[in-house]
Amino acid sequence: MKKKNLKYLVLTMFFVAPFFTSSAQLNMIDEVSDAFQKGNASAIAYYLNDKVEFSIVGDKVGIYTKTQGASILQSFFSGNPALSFNVSHKRIKESSSFVIGSFTSSNNKKFRVYLLIKKVDSRSLICQLRIDQTNE
Repeated sequence: MKKKNLKYLVLTMFFVAPFFTSSAQLNMIDEVSDAFQKGNASAIAYYLNDKVEFSIVGDKVGIYTKTQGASILQSFFSGNPALSFNVSHKRIKESSSFVIGSFTSSNNKKFRVYLLIKKVDSRSLICQLRIDQTNE
């Protein structure tokens, strides 16, 4: 009887675990999206990996620390106060995910935002962040 229960437990965990991972990543994506909506650099920085590949409007291109990344984002939002942010695409997998969104500043500039999110020590963290100005 115990073997049968163990078998059901293992099967249940196998099928249910990915939903918890996806749910955690969805929550993280929602929080980052909300932070972009509000222009909150520190809330985004909370989800940055220790080293992050940045490309901000072709200017700040390179690999930066989490602290440097927070400063870069703060500078971006200072020059481009947030008006809106909408997620247009997202793909969630257990080990890595991506998000593409549209950011509009209050000075009517439009940007495409790309986030690459990877699982690092069981946390979903931003490993790549790209912001490009668009004409859309």
